[in-house]
Amino acid sequence: MGGYKDSPTHGPSSIHPYTNPNIGTIPLDPATLAVSGDAKAYAAAKLAGERLAMTLGGMYGDRTSFVVLRIGWCQPGENLPETLSAKGSPPEFLLEEESGDR
Repeated sequence: MGGYKDSPTHGPSSIHPYTNPNIGTIPLDPATLAVSGDAKAYAAAKLAGERLAMTLGGMYGDRTSFVVLRIGWCQPGENLPETLSAKGSPPEFLLEEESGDR
């Protein structure tokens, strides 16, 4: 629902479980947007898992239950805020063409 985060027409009281998904939080900083795009690919995978669980739950009723987890950032070694990047990896693990250092 990150697409609603900065919407002037939607606030916390206007978003409900039945509200259509609006995936991806778009970075407000143009420099970050230029290198990261937005979170739509990440959000789309989570939404697909949620919809699969909802569909299977409807098929099997109370015989099963589902939990869809949003893992977040998983870095090798320590998870430090200063090594987070929009690419999802610390700079030393990015390929040269991914790092933006051209």
